[in-house]
Amino acid sequence: MTSKIQLLGYKYAKAYVTIFGASLTHADYQRLRAFGIFIKKYERSLVILSVPVIPDFEKRAALERLSALYELPPTINALWALLIEHKRVLLVPACVEELCLLFEQRENIQRFTVASSHELDEKSKACIKEYLERNTGKNVIQDDVLDNRLIAGIRLQSDDYIWEYSVRKQLRALSSLLANKGSYGH
Repeated sequence: MTSKIQLLGYKYAKAYVTIFGASLTHADYQRLRAFGIFIKKYERSLVILSVPVIPDFEKRAALERLSALYELPPTINALWALLIEHKRVLLVPACVEELCLLFEQRENIQRFTVASSHELDEKSKACIKEYLERNTGKNVIQDDVLDNRLIAGIRLQSDDYIWEYSVRKQLRALSSLLANKGSYGH
């Protein structure tokens, strides 16, 4: 279920994309993602920007400094100004998240987390990316992570897809099979 915050974030992001979206580049997208990770981590800090006694121009200046730090496109400041004017500065993280999702949709991008039990070399990463792009028909951006819970193997996961080949998965399947056999009295 989509929350009200996500829905409002989507509406503001959609309005921004309608006006400025054509000028967003892949580099802007990468910087927006980095900014989104930062702002989500320190989301509670935004509460200070919702205090009514702080003048709006100071709130805008604070967000503009952050935007400059992350080298976000200057047009993003129009979104910050609108959120401040509407007393919805706490929507910044949701707006950034939705902006990234809208960009991914426009550019046919699918994000995958590639979890492996060991460090993957560049050739393996390239093969995985090629496999994912061929099977999804999308441009894949992968985030590689180590996951020692896999024991040995790999797990590819996005919002829409999941694929795993690991000893852990085989052990789960075996455990399930044995549990089912036990419940049928075999």
